[in-house]
Amino acid sequence: MSRLPKMYRVMKREENAKPRLGSEPCCLGVRVTVDINVDGDGNVSPCGQGMSVNRELADLPFQYVPKRYARLVEGAKGNNSSSIFLAGDAPFKRGPIDAVLHLECPKPGKGLIGPETKMPIQSFQAGLAATQDAWKEVKDDGNAE
Repeated sequence: MSRLPKMYRVMKREENAKPRLGSEPCCLGVRVTVDINVDGDGNVSPCGQGMSVNRELADLPFQYVPKRYARLVEGAKGNNSSSIFLAGDAPFKRGPIDAVLHLECPKPGKGLIGPETKMPIQSFQAGLAATQDAWKEVKDDGNAE
């Protein structure tokens, strides 16, 4: 895998301190028809849709950021059953991440990880899942482990 851009995301945490995989809200994956559209053949295409990520802690949507991170993210009021995760160290800019994933940056500080090329939704979800080990939980003090 290529170097991941430095990015943050609020996700549910597994017992192994990794983000939960899935197609539900706050998981490492996408929700079909909510985050990305699938064509009649079960494929997704590059279209500016995908899994949302953010460049900095301050760019995270405060309504999803768990309350326990309030000293790190102003207005944090999300459920404490989720955590903030950090992945990567490459620049946060539009472009391919690897052969499967592509980062779009529709607004300053906001990104969407979508498919690099047309592919089955299962391949795209597998590409997102393959990043699981790269995500580190951000502790309440702002350090990632």
